[in-house]
Amino acid sequence: MSFLRILIPLLLFGLPLSWGYAQSKERPTTRTKSCTEDGCHAETSDYTVLHGPLTAGGCAGCHNYENPLKHTFQMTRQGNDLCLFCHQIESGTNTHEPVTENGCLECHNPHGGETNTHLRTKNTRALCEQCHETAVKGKLEHEPIATGGCLACHAAHRSNHPKLLHQEQTSLCLDCHVVFADRMKQSSIVHEPMGEGCQQCHDAHASDSAKLLKSPMRELCFSCHEDIQMAVESAQTPHGALAEIGECINCHDAHATGRSHLLRNTTRAVCLACHNKEIQTPTGKIPDMTPIVSTGNNLHGPFTINDCSECHQIHGGARPRLLIMEFSSSFYTPFQENKYELCFSCHNPSMSLVSETTELTGFRNGDRNLHFVHVNQDEKGRTCRACHEIHSGESEKLISKYVPFGDWRISTGFSKTATGGFCTPSCHRSFSYDRLNPAPISQPATNPPEQDSAGEEE
Repeated sequence: MSFLRILIPLLLFGLPLSWGYAQSKERPTTRTKSCTEDGCHAETSDYTVLHGPLTAGGCAGCHNYENPLKHTFQMTRQGNDLCLFCHQIESGTNTHEPVTENGCLECHNPHGGETNTHLRTKNTRALCEQCHETAVKGKLEHEPIATGGCLACHAAHRSNHPKLLHQEQTSLCLDCHVVFADRMKQSSIVHEPMGEGCQQCHDAHASDSAKLLKSPMRELCFSCHEDIQMAVESAQTPHGALAEIGECINCHDAHATGRSHLLRNTTRAVCLACHNKEIQTPTGKIPDMTPIVSTGNNLHGPFTINDCSECHQIHGGARPRLLIMEFSSSFYTPFQENKYELCFSCHNPSMSLVSETTELTGFRNGDRNLHFVHVNQDEKGRTCRACHEIHSGESEKLISKYVPFGDWRISTGFSKTATGGFCTPSCHRSFSYDRLNPAPISQPATNPPEQDSAGEEE
C-alpha cells in the first residue's frame, strides 16, 4: 500500500498519461484517435472488467490534452471530484478513511479489474484485509466473510452507523438470522445482551468457538453470571448437563424465550429431555424418570407446577442428587429435625415432633400421631422414603407400594379406609389405624378392610 500512497496522488493530480508509454515508441506529436492503438497504453485494457469510458474509447472523459505536441495530459477534474462526477456514493455521517485521505484510487483501479467495481484485488475481502489484516481471527468464519462478502454488512464508503454498518447492529444480524428475529418478537423475555448488540457474545467475523462465540460457551456465560460460576466450580456434585455438548444451552435459550431464566421449556420438560434414560454417575445410577412421572396417578407437589428446582440445584451442589437441602437416603436414621430439612421446607415439621394431635396429620390412631411413632426414634427412625415415593405414586400421599430396604423391595400392603388405613408390610404383622375409632395398639388387624377413597382427612 506504500507504493499506492505515492502513486495515487500522482495519478489524480497530473501524472502525464504518456508516463506508461512503451519506451521503444516515439511519443506522438499530434492528437491520436485511440490511446491503446498500436500497443500504446495497451496494459490499461488488460482487465476482465473494463471501466465504462475505456470500453467506449472515451479516455477524454477523464484525461484532457494539455499539450498535443508533447503528448501530455491533465485530469479533467481533480481528486475524488473526477470519480464522483459520474459515480454516486452512499450518504452518511461516517466516512471510510480511504475516501477522505487517499481518494477512490486507493481501492479502485481507474481502468478496470477482476470485479465489477474495479477493485485492485481479486475480491472485496482481499482488498479489505490490506488494511484490516487483524479483523478475521479464528478457524470458524462468518459466512459473508468466508465468501468474501464484507459488503453484506459494511458500506464501502459512508454510513450513519459505527463501523460503516448498513444499519444498527442487532437489526443487521436479524435481517439474515430471521429465526431469532421471530423468536424475539414472540418472546416475553429477551436475553439482556441482545439489547446491547449481538457482538456482546458473538464475533462478527470469525472465532475458534462454535456459533462464533467470543470465547468458549461456559467461559462466556460466566463472564456475566459470576454467581453461577461460583456454584458450578465449587459444586461437590456437578450437574452432568454442563459437561455435555451444548453446556448452558442444553437448558437455556441464549436469545429469547417466554419462560423465566430463559429456559427452553418448563423446568420439568427441560429435565426430562436428559432424564428420559438411565444415567450412570460416580455415585450410582439415576433411573429413567419418564415412566416414574408418567405412570403415577399422583404427582409430588413440585412436579405439579413443573419445577424440579424446588428440590434440586440446577447448576451443581454440595449434596447427592443435587438436592438443595438435607434429605436422608437411608431407610433408618436417628431422628434429628435437620435431617428432614428438605421435606420440612414444605411440610409442617410438627407432625414429627408431637406425639398426640387431632389436626397435624391424618396418619393417626385416634389422637396418637403415627408419624411421630415411625419417625421420632433415637435409633431406628424411619425416613420419609421408607413409606413415600419421591416424585409420583399410584396412591394418595405418595404412599409406596414397595419400598427399598437394602437390596430388597418390600411390599407395604397399604390400603386406605374412610377414616384410617391398613398396613401389611413384609417386615412385620398387619396393623390398622382409625382416626375416629382407634384400633387397639397391641392387636394387629386380621383382615384388610375395604378400600375407600373418600377419607375425611389427610
